[in-house]
Amino acid sequence: METDDMQQKQMYICLPKITSIIIKAKDPNNDLASSSLVIQNAGSIALKGPVGAMPRCANSLTYSVANYLDIDVSAAGSNDENQFYLVTNSWLQSKSFINRSWLKINNLGFSLDASLVRWNSLCSLDICCDIAFGTLVDLLSRLVCLDTLHVDRLYAAEMIPAISTIEAVVYTCALIAPVSTSVKSLEISGFADGCVSHVLAASIKYLLLVIPSLDKMYVPEEVAFSIDSFVKQLGHTYPHLGSITFN
Repeated sequence: METDDMQQKQMYICLPKITSIIIKAKDPNNDLASSSLVIQNAGSIALKGPVGAMPRCANSLTYSVANYLDIDVSAAGSNDENQFYLVTNSWLQSKSFINRSWLKINNLGFSLDASLVRWNSLCSLDICCDIAFGTLVDLLSRLVCLDTLHVDRLYAAEMIPAISTIEAVVYTCALIAPVSTSVKSLEISGFADGCVSHVLAASIKYLLLVIPSLDKMYVPEEVAFSIDSFVKQLGHTYPHLGSITFN
């Protein structure tokens, strides 16, 4: 009997006894790229390569799949956008089948749309490409299990509503609602071309205030304000600031 999946030439690969699997995807035209994996009780799963060549997870809502999931992905162009969300969401959408997961995004040929992300189980995110500040904030609010975040190049050039009143907040010591209460470590390695210095400073201040779970943060020296003075000024209103280690 021919099913819709067969008509689409999609394979289901069942690996019930695998304890550890590494998939290095290379060719988007191979059979694996159009397949969905069913894996039960694996110790670890690692997926590496262009997103167009990666398989999807067929049982993300059904089985306890793995203790550890590590995805190292690249998406070269706009043609890969739909596949990027299909693949990453299929592996990371369920909090019930992965104990700890990592996602590294090496490059994107399109702007990340946080509203399309379903990475509910993601614990560690490494963004090795440009990301706009507004998108980062939106993403943080959606990743409820995220505890570690690295951003290679933050882009901040416009005073979006979230940070447009940051100086007034600093002056009045007003409270801002948290965006994330799970992230413990945040590293921003650098800034993208076209950033505006005072917008960058406001962006970093905003992140410090809206992530009360932070205990470690790294920001480049280009940030044009004194972090020590900022922490001292707002430490009573935001007591978590005094517990953050700055590298």
